[in-house]
Amino acid sequence: MTRTGQTRPRTILRTSTLAATGLAVALTLAACGGDKPSGVAAVPTTAPGVATTSVPTTSSGGASTSSTSSTQNASRPQLRLDTTDEESGRLYRAYYSCMHDRGYVPNLVGLPWPSVPVSAATRKAAEGACASKEPLIPPELDSKKNPHYAAQFHQEVLCLNAGGLKVTELPNAEGWNYAEQPTMSEKQSNKLQHDCQRKAFGGGK
Repeated sequence: MTRTGQTRPRTILRTSTLAATGLAVALTLAACGGDKPSGVAAVPTTAPGVATTSVPTTSSGGASTSSTSSTQNASRPQLRLDTTDEESGRLYRAYYSCMHDRGYVPNLVGLPWPSVPVSAATRKAAEGACASKEPLIPPELDSKKNPHYAAQFHQEVLCLNAGGLKVTELPNAEGWNYAEQPTMSEKQSNKLQHDCQRKAFGGGK
């Protein structure tokens, strides 16, 4: 399920999260729209109607068996709704560093290493070896696990608009687009998105 504002079932990798990893963040578009290759995420831009940050939640290990996937998931770090940017940044840095060490750098704006073309075998081997390090999103943000996901996502969008970040919800809770050029600072936008997500999916916490 691809979301233009964010991608669900996925978790927000805010620019402040990237900054917490020590990665240099460039506010340019890495990828947007459609199904992204595993490990590729878009960093937010300030232009209306373009993608904000998202991180895939599924590891691409090729033809892995369900038992192998279950084992990998059991060992993957679990993010929570109250996970701080510093915590998630540390976990994502470990994940991307693992793939870098194996010769593959995803085409993700903000990483300190250049992304160069590699063979499918190299990419598959790196993703498979590092799958256990890829953070799992909070279950509340997984539409396959949360039966109230669509309604809660709608509340999140309403909260964003009420807070001054004008966005338009996409059909079937697939995401949101900027409705106009954001006027708030990046820091304010990050905080509003975090607060609205917690309010909508965390029962108002």
